[in-house]
Amino acid sequence: MLKIGVSGLGRTGLEIARFLLNQPDIKLVCGFCSPNSSKRGRDLGELLGLSQLNIPIIHPQEIELLEEKPQVVIDFSPHEAALENAPLFYEHKINLVMASTGFHDLELKKLKNITLKYNRGIVIAPNITKGVNVLMLLSQIAADILNSYDIEIIEQHHNKKVDIPSGTAIKLANSLPREAQVHAVRAGGIIGVHKTMLVGQYDKIEISHESFSRTAFAEGALTAAKFIHNKSGIFEMNHVLDLNNILSKYLIEVSDSTAV
Repeated sequence: MLKIGVSGLGRTGLEIARFLLNQPDIKLVCGFCSPNSSKRGRDLGELLGLSQLNIPIIHPQEIELLEEKPQVVIDFSPHEAALENAPLFYEHKINLVMASTGFHDLELKKLKNITLKYNRGIVIAPNITKGVNVLMLLSQIAADILNSYDIEIIEQHHNKKVDIPSGTAIKLANSLPREAQVHAVRAGGIIGVHKTMLVGQYDKIEISHESFSRTAFAEGALTAAKFIHNKSGIFEMNHVLDLNNILSKYLIEVSDSTAV
């Protein structure tokens, strides 16, 4: 049974915790919060509106107090806190699914260096949902084929999301073979929408992904946690979902079928 902790107990973190509680092969052993949080010292069941679950909420500096330590921490905390806490997790041989967004390039470089220093495993995944990773792959393929088309990326999120544009939109733009303009919308309670538009003189293609439940984040995070728990190294969601091998297999099958 895989033991997991959740760091960052906002709306998404709590939804992930609720999801994990219903997984038969998972044991949620703790939640992590900031040192001055009102959640510190409480039971996670209380925050979820459930009975006492004996799942403590602590700061990462208090890991030694845990009766059961997690093997993997899924981190949705603010990126500054996530970077600060990573060595604390690694010191206790805990691997990470880093779903926090908003990292600058130098912060990401520091996070990767810390991971290598401690010889631990991490999935760096601002693009945590499975579906949005398919969007990224299809966008890359379409942009290569339609190499004269303009590329526009539109991302939409709720009005409480701080980072603009989203980490996923930045990653998507950087993955494409040429420059893409990124447009951000912050409005209402939108959970997450990403759209790639490839526009030519006479037609256009739109590839889009929408999360209409935070459970989509939870499913992706759990898949990543199962992938990374016994590994060392730096990975992304395309490794977790084995997208390169899937695409290669598909291309081989297409080639074989046309050769017949």
